[in-house]
Amino acid sequence: MAKPKTSLKQRNIFINISPQEQPKKRKYCWFKKNNIKYIDYKDPDFLLNFVNDQGKILPRRITGNKTALWRSY
Repeated sequence: MAKPKTSLKQRNIFINISPQEQPKKRKYCWFKKNNIKYIDYKDPDFLLNFVNDQGKILPRRITGNKTALWRSY
């Protein structure tokens, strides 16, 4: 049988950490970090990092890339 679902509050009670105390993962601009000046649109392996399963470009809030850099490339 499937496990009964527990809410986020119930899970945090068990591990004694509130959501505010948990460290947040900082998003960073992947292009800035790797000093990428030019994006080769013909390189499928590189572009797979920024596309979902359906081939749609992932939003900035997920990838962490800066809007100005996205538009300039």
